[in-house]
Amino acid sequence: MPTQKNSYDCDVFLLKYFEHLTRGLLAARPTVHVTKASVENNFSNTSSEHWFNDSDISNLRQKIRRLVGELAREHEQVEAIDLIEGDV
Repeated sequence: MPTQKNSYDCDVFLLKYFEHLTRGLLAARPTVHVTKASVENNFSNTSSEHWFNDSDISNLRQKIRRLVGELAREHEQVEAIDLIEGDV
């Protein structure tokens, strides 16, 4: 099972574990009701050695950073427009 090698990727690891454990469930039926049994079944059907690696974690961390930056810039633009239009 992949393990965290630093003190700052807890959230990224959590997201990758969740993604892996639910991947098969949601891909097959997007409206499936996720149960403990279905997650355990999906969990037991795969080898934990190949779930994800350090570069997958790094890539997800960079993607999250990029998305947060985009959202922050978008928010700043909206705030600037509100100031100009007097909607504050």
